[in-house]
Amino acid sequence: MVLDGDAPTKDVKKRHTYRIIHTGSFFEKSKVTLNKWLYAIYLWSQERKVNTVVKQVDIGEKTVIQMYQYLLDVCSTKLLNTPIELGGPGVVVQIDDCLFNHKSKYNRRGRLKKELWVFGLADTSFKPAITYMELVEKRDAATLLPIIEKAVKPGTIIYSDQWKAYCNIQTELKLKHATVNHSVNFVDPETGVHTQAIESYWAKAKYKFKVMKGVSSDQTI
Repeated sequence: MVLDGDAPTKDVKKRHTYRIIHTGSFFEKSKVTLNKWLYAIYLWSQERKVNTVVKQVDIGEKTVIQMYQYLLDVCSTKLLNTPIELGGPGVVVQIDDCLFNHKSKYNRRGRLKKELWVFGLADTSFKPAITYMELVEKRDAATLLPIIEKAVKPGTIIYSDQWKAYCNIQTELKLKHATVNHSVNFVDPETGVHTQAIESYWAKAKYKFKVMKGVSSDQTI
């Protein structure tokens, strides 16, 4: 026994508690070693291609694709459970939608795949702009306006094209709303309104998903 103020005697043994780092996590049941998982996660965070991970980590392509999909699912779950806060008083948030599979594609059973539309918002107060993107079944006001309401702060100024679903943003969401007619100009010559920040992200997002071997149809981006 060691009393307060007494020095420990030689027969007092130090107790060390050890715990395996992957215990209780998804690593515990994975057939991939922890070292390879950590290396793959690092490469994924650097947006490396699947075939790069296959070569550098020395695991199969199918396994890497499954790992990438799992990491995307984890990030999507985190995003869905984290309040989105874009814009603010006087801050411009640009909105737009984009079709992610322009060409008709068929699955293995010969059925035509459905179109994948993505709705996006870009907070231009950051350089580069911070974006939020979400897969949508429809592009009508009933679908898009609730996403805008969820994602932006009061007082935000919305820039968009003249898609009909946006026409009631000001009346229903009480947000200032300015538009640009893309059939005439990319930037409105009088007001300076444009949506170039959000549009520039579409090509980046498409390339990233191509590198990552696609994205599941229920994910937030």
